[in-house]
Amino acid sequence: MKKLICAMLCVVMLFSLALPSFADGLVVNVPEYIDTYQGETVDLYCYASDPLGGELSYIWYSSSTDGMATMTAVNRGTETSDTLRVETAFVGVTYYWCLVESTSGDSAYSSVCRITVYEKLNTPDETE
Repeated sequence: MKKLICAMLCVVMLFSLALPSFADGLVVNVPEYIDTYQGETVDLYCYASDPLGGELSYIWYSSSTDGMATMTAVNRGTETSDTLRVETAFVGVTYYWCLVESTSGDSAYSSVCRITVYEKLNTPDETE
């Protein structure tokens, strides 16, 4: 019973973190989806602005599911970058979020961006 209550509390806490905070007008946007092929370069950009003029930091998260409960940070150490270079070596779907924090005290999560990587098929010119 304690584990169930703890799990429910953790989900509620994650859900509350997922709701954008617009108290000071922080705006955060990422693309809804990106389709690409194996080996292609994909840079995921997060547009964010703070009308109060605070400096922004960006923490990117990814997950193999469309839920924030299993997300993990993927750019620790590079929080000043609003762009994330996405790994495209493997076929499949990965979901990305960006948490933007401002020195003005506001923070907000972006909506989810689904990136689908398709198998790159060789054409006759590529095999020679």
